[in-house]
Amino acid sequence: MSIRSFFEESLSKTPDRCLFTYRRDKQIVYETYAQAAVRVKQIAEVAISKLGLTPKTSTVAIILENSSLWIETYLGNNAVALPIVPIDPKMKSEEVTYILQDSSTEVIYTDCHHIAELTEIAPQLPKVKAFVFIDGQACGAPAAIDGRPCFDLETLMTECKEKAETDTSAFNTYKPENEDIASIIYTSGTTGHPKGAMLTNGNFCSDADSALDMFTFVNGEDDFFVVLPLFHSFSFTTNFIVPIRIGAGTQFATSLRTIGDDMHDFKPSIIMAVPLLVEKMHAKIEDGLRKSKIAKFIVRLGLKKILVPRIKANFGGRLRLFIVGGAPCSAKLLKAMRSLGMPIIEGYGLTEASPIVTIRPADDNHVGTIGKPIKDVEIKLADCNDAGVGELLARGPNIMKGYLNNPEATAETIDKDGWLHTGDLASMDADGFVTIRGRKKALIVNREGKNIYPEEVELCIGRDRHVLDVVVIGYTEGDEVGEKVGAIVTPNLEVFAQENGGKEPDWEKIEAKMHKIVAVQCRHLAEYKTPRKVAVYKDPLIRTSAGKVRRYKYQGSLNA
Repeated sequence: MSIRSFFEESLSKTPDRCLFTYRRDKQIVYETYAQAAVRVKQIAEVAISKLGLTPKTSTVAIILENSSLWIETYLGNNAVALPIVPIDPKMKSEEVTYILQDSSTEVIYTDCHHIAELTEIAPQLPKVKAFVFIDGQACGAPAAIDGRPCFDLETLMTECKEKAETDTSAFNTYKPENEDIASIIYTSGTTGHPKGAMLTNGNFCSDADSALDMFTFVNGEDDFFVVLPLFHSFSFTTNFIVPIRIGAGTQFATSLRTIGDDMHDFKPSIIMAVPLLVEKMHAKIEDGLRKSKIAKFIVRLGLKKILVPRIKANFGGRLRLFIVGGAPCSAKLLKAMRSLGMPIIEGYGLTEASPIVTIRPADDNHVGTIGKPIKDVEIKLADCNDAGVGELLARGPNIMKGYLNNPEATAETIDKDGWLHTGDLASMDADGFVTIRGRKKALIVNREGKNIYPEEVELCIGRDRHVLDVVVIGYTEGDEVGEKVGAIVTPNLEVFAQENGGKEPDWEKIEAKMHKIVAVQCRHLAEYKTPRKVAVYKDPLIRTSAGKVRRYKYQGSLNA
């Protein structure tokens, strides 16, 4: 079982089914499974014949925005059993450098937006052999970066066109197996460095099959609208693996600004989303209703249901389901979308589990829970307190092999019996529905479903000698779902005095300086990890006898 085998099975059944829908130069483009297969085989040939990569050994990285070519590039490399490192194209250079070094990446697939960044970091990447640009000809990519050749992907594919269709092609010679690593997905690290979760073909395929066992109403007639980034494990599995498993279509949003127009024209039936996206769509719907006198009158009469077809028409007319992950939805939003005929299915998961662990169906009334485990996945609670709250553990074929080059972290996360320790505290009711009660560790989950480890941010801030102490915590504002990153810092008054002729400056000046320091120290972090609220305390932070900050003492102190 492999991602390639999923693709080949759907290809054999429905070769003329539209796989990709997207805009190019304002024109809508449709690409079938058969057309995509031709390009996938060419990319596989490029990887082996032109780039000299070794199946099961050589690692490649993809640093691209969502597109059909992102998936084709992945499938082409996966088809010949190459491990792939998907990287956020908006990630800062320091993080990208570390990931490429740690993964021993040999080839980078990217676009011309990253030429300057790659030129800067290339000297620190001795194992990188080549750079492949999907738009190399169009933007005039250089012939080489730091002595390593640069190629235009389309040119290489044209050169491999004939060989890719022969019996001795790379595609026909090599195949990935169940246990072969498909992706190495890096998660935020607790010690300042991200960890590479090694996820196999079997991990992803079993997770997709188990999820589909609960999504019995999802089928090959569906079209999935892709908004969430494919480098994220939730989007990767649900927007890529699931559709190709059932022979469905995928449609790409042109940009966040054009989502409404794209949906109207593409007519999707299913959207994978984080709560923030659904909130924005619902707000747009409500705003439209308020602006229409007729709609307002109909709503006042309690006949809102008769407006549902018109509302759906604005999104293409076929939209029937949201599948949401990354962060919890509010009960109000769940009920509102259900009333519009667009129910929300919520799930829980984490990268290390490929990522889906539990699902709560849209028609289930256990609102506030994360549902029950998907097929073939076991869960249990460990070290429960008197209230029945314990750490949520998961075990199954979807659990990662481990963290790349990090056996210590692997041993801490997956015990000898194969249980993945999620770090989330949960309870379970008599019906087996699970509710998340908190986090064993200090993980912050924002509205977009992104995970932020406070320790990573604290490490950056604490490097400045003006900082005596720092604790990074999540905070909320009003009824908003999800957390924002906040920081509490205490200044090193001795340092301030030394720089001010032996006398401490006014407190207002110290506070202003500390705010600037936090901003400067976090400049190399992804924007979503940067503290949005900073509090400067005069007193030292409360610590344990072992010298660790008592983080729980500060939880909620920054909430609005």
